Amino acid sequence: QDALSLAREARRESGIDKNLISLGALASRALMEQVAPSEPVAVVGAGSLATSVARYLAKRGNHPVRVASRCPENAMQLAQQVGGFAHGLDDLAHLFDGVKGIVTATAAPHAIIYPPHLEKAQQPLIVIDLGVPADCHASIQALPAITYVTLEQVEERAQLNSEERRERGRQASEIIRDGAQAWARKHAA
Repeated sequence: QDALSLAREARRESGIDKNLISLGALASRALMEQVAPSEPVAVVGAGSLATSVARYLAKRGNHPVRVASRCPENAMQLAQQVGGFAHGLDDLAHLFDGVKGIVTATAAPHAIIYPPHLEKAQQPLIVIDLGVPADCHASIQALPAITYVTLEQVEERAQLNSEERRERGRQASEIIRDGAQAWARKHAA
C-alpha cells in the first residue's frame, strides 16, 4: 500500500502524465480545441494513425466521425468502431459536407484533397494533414478561414512534450527515491 501511495504521489506531484506525446492524440487534441463537441469531423485514412485519431475523437471529443479510405472495407470497419459512417476516397466532397475539422493520415503518393473538395465544409475549418507526403494540395494552405496543421508541426509538439515528460520523469524518480529512503529509515528502527 505504501508503494502504491508513493507512486500516486509521484505521478500527481510531477505531472508526468500531463503532456501528450502520441501523434494521434496530439492531432485529435488540436482539432478538439477548435471544434465543439457534437460537430462532425472527418478522418481520411484507416491505418493505425487514422484509427488512433478516429477513436480519440469519438471517445474523448464526442464528435460524429466520418471516415474515408482507399479501401472501403477498412473505412467501414473503422466507422463502425467509432459509431460513424464511411465513404470512399472518390466521394470526398460529400464526406466533407458540413464538417468543421478534417484529419488526414494516408500513405497516398500524391495529394488527394484539393480546394473543391472543401467547398461545403463549415468555415472556419481546421485541416490536420498527417500524410507523408502531404495529403492536401499546397493550394489548401492559402484558402481563407482554414487553419492548416502539418505533420511536422504535430511532431514538433510531440518532441517538446516528450522532453518535458522526461524532465517530469526525473522529478517523479526523485520523489520515489526520497519516499523509499524515508520508508526504509522508518521501518529499519
